[in-house]
Amino acid sequence: MAYQDFHIHIGNEVTAGYPITLVSTPIGAIFEVTHQSFPRGVTPIAELADQYQKNRLSTEEIKILGKSLFSFLFSSTLNRHFLASLEVAQEGIRIRLQIMPEELARLPWELLYDEEVGALALNPHTPIIRHWSGTPTIRPRPLSKALRGILAFASPQNLPKLAIEAERDLLLRVFDVMNKDSKPELKMVFHAKKSDLKMALQDDIHFLHFAGHGFYNEPADEGGLVLEDDYGNSDLLTGEKLVELLRGQTIPLVVMGSCNSSNISPAVQAILRTGLPAVISMQTQIADQSAYNFSVALYRDLAEGISLEKAITNARKAMNTLPGDWGAPVLSMAPSLSGDRHLVSNNKNFLYAHRLPPGSFYPIEQRLRDLDRVLNQLKLGENTVLLSGLGGIGKTAMAVETVRQCMSTGKAGSWDGFTWASAKQEMFNEGEIVRLSPATITFEDLLNTIGTQIGQKNIAGLSLKEKMAFVAEKVEKNRYLVVVDNLETFDEAQELVNQLSLILKHSRSQALISSRRVVGGDLWVQNLHGLDEENASVFIRREGMEKNIPEVLIASPKDLRIIYEITGGNPLAMKLVVGQIRVLDLPLVLRQLKTGSGDLYRFIFYESWKMLSDNAQILLRYIATSPNSISWGELEEVGMEYIGIGPQKLSQALTDLGSLSLIEVERSLSKRYSTHPLTRQFVNNDLPVIWKEEGLI
Repeated sequence: MAYQDFHIHIGNEVTAGYPITLVSTPIGAIFEVTHQSFPRGVTPIAELADQYQKNRLSTEEIKILGKSLFSFLFSSTLNRHFLASLEVAQEGIRIRLQIMPEELARLPWELLYDEEVGALALNPHTPIIRHWSGTPTIRPRPLSKALRGILAFASPQNLPKLAIEAERDLLLRVFDVMNKDSKPELKMVFHAKKSDLKMALQDDIHFLHFAGHGFYNEPADEGGLVLEDDYGNSDLLTGEKLVELLRGQTIPLVVMGSCNSSNISPAVQAILRTGLPAVISMQTQIADQSAYNFSVALYRDLAEGISLEKAITNARKAMNTLPGDWGAPVLSMAPSLSGDRHLVSNNKNFLYAHRLPPGSFYPIEQRLRDLDRVLNQLKLGENTVLLSGLGGIGKTAMAVETVRQCMSTGKAGSWDGFTWASAKQEMFNEGEIVRLSPATITFEDLLNTIGTQIGQKNIAGLSLKEKMAFVAEKVEKNRYLVVVDNLETFDEAQELVNQLSLILKHSRSQALISSRRVVGGDLWVQNLHGLDEENASVFIRREGMEKNIPEVLIASPKDLRIIYEITGGNPLAMKLVVGQIRVLDLPLVLRQLKTGSGDLYRFIFYESWKMLSDNAQILLRYIATSPNSISWGELEEVGMEYIGIGPQKLSQALTDLGSLSLIEVERSLSKRYSTHPLTRQFVNNDLPVIWKEEGLI
């Protein structure tokens, strides 16, 4: 069964009520916004939801609660799209609920009930997942081996005691009754410590079932699991540290048991934002028999290659001990590719040789057409594909999405992996960093990058001839997608493309290159243009939704047209404008855009710069001068030593920079911060010129 997305976003309350946006459906992007008021105080819905958390509702009362939630969420217009989507997507729709207000996210939306469809979460055609904003993650490759997992248990003596032994016995019973052919390969970790998990994670695994506490550190915006130290006390394992233990791979699924941590828990959200794609948690206590039935059904289906969405629906149906137990499991997913989640597959062609950089690809019609053309050329065997376009047009995002599609969907055939190289912005010369303008990369740099990522860590010590021979042998034997991003220097780019084409000419591998300039040679070119007005409007509203800016969601078509006309549909320029609307009133931003003259980017960047606090300005200058992305830990050191601010103010400064789209946040391996090349250009080159013009220096 292939599900299609039906994505609903609920924003923070405004005067007219909570804005409910229908983001996407099987029949295309809608972006219709309605406003619904939610009753305050002790109301039938609030009282029923509270009683549900305490397992005190009858079957009929649960149905009443589900109907009330459905009535709030599905207005007449949205319900019409819902029913139409069910007809179009005959095999089912995946209902993605992206709920920003905490007071609404706490409600048991898994109980949604419609008179025609019934309980949505129990219907195989309407699985419900919680969707969280953030950097899209690479879809974990389905492993071809038998289902393999880790059962980890921790109950530190300095925290409230959990029924660990009971859950351990229950899980052992679960896997004991499974068929021999589908029974998972399990590793058991009791009194789990970091060193224990590190050892257990040496091999590929499909799932981590953790019985223990979760935690969340608000100043650092970090969450994760609470393990035990050598003395039996608590030891925090952040989501980022967990991903580091995976050595660049990922866990397709984390199941959190015992701690009764619902998916509204910041800990679960923080784990998802590290790049781990899916978490199952429980929002209420359930009967032991229901827990047993749920686990048996879930792991049995996953072992047989059934998608996670369908598996959790089947597992809910098995939870029939107490009324409403089936609504307790919450499936939370980070943003990623469309398509069903399978943990097991017979496909052996996925090898992630290197983590991807951040790249926010918006699945809007114009860009999807561009993507389809690129994938089709790769499928036809085109030796080299070039993505060309202006700065900020979305070349890197298109390259990232192309890799994701190639590695996970097979749309361009089967691949053995990919390599990723970016042109350098800086180089070392006589002991100091010299900034390069424009960015550059040499053919030998590229060989070093490819060789390192496909297994030859010592390639830098080889001669150029040996490097070429090693890479040529590897790309001939295996099918790799060789990506070169941000190639700006025309002369060097032409030479690099010529030499790379020679290596790939008689191989199974292909190249994907992005550059602001078109280079010559035997290659196919996809020019990326600014979005047209219709797609630009969808882009602006989606950006407003992701940043939770109601003014953008309810902006008039006339206001959106002004943004489109001034920015020319350039995605980066539109993101920067939307970021300003978060701080200033929409009419003021539009007036400033109309009166701005000269270099559009310089004007927009400077307006955003003036909105920043002193701390945020200092932080941006530091990040923009760094040759690589920077970790939270490094920024924390810088904040304390050079700026004199602690974690809370540092977190606020990063939040301000992110809300204005001045930094990019990478969470595919661990949280790191970087800037777009045009942002670096502004901070390092344009800003000093502006200061000089204004007599500040």
